[in-house]
Amino acid sequence: MVLVPLPPNYRIDSDPKGLATKLTHEIFDVLMSDLVYWATYRSFGMVQQQIANAYRMPVIVKVLEDGTEELAGFARVISDGVDFAFLTDVVVLPGHQKLGLGKALMTECIHNSGGEGRWSSEHWRWGLWTKDAQELYKRFGFKESQVPRSMERYGTREQCYDSE
Repeated sequence: MVLVPLPPNYRIDSDPKGLATKLTHEIFDVLMSDLVYWATYRSFGMVQQQIANAYRMPVIVKVLEDGTEELAGFARVISDGVDFAFLTDVVVLPGHQKLGLGKALMTECIHNSGGEGRWSSEHWRWGLWTKDAQELYKRFGFKESQVPRSMERYGTREQCYDSE
């Protein structure tokens, strides 16, 4: 497990049945807002189902002075849990941007999604679609593919097979 650095008063939870379920209404509101361009067709029921079926759903909240929590960002991982994952719905809300939260979400997704040692999630093949965040994803080993808006990150799976 890779330690995910966060600013003071922020915390991350990756269990789809944890903060993601608790904050489903807030996540839905973000997905329906002008902050994203890719999710406005989804109904509340669809978002509930997507959260419930997510392999991982890192959610970052800021703990306020009164102890309440404010949604700061989230991402969703779809995976077979063995060697392939798809990253989607990566969002950091305004007011929480430029604090490293996007990097924290990416680190949590890529390095802490499952498996151990040579079978850990950092060795999986990853895919995603984006229209405007290629530079962030390139920092995590993603490369643009021939399919428009598509990016891939190839793991080191062939090294795993060679050693068996």
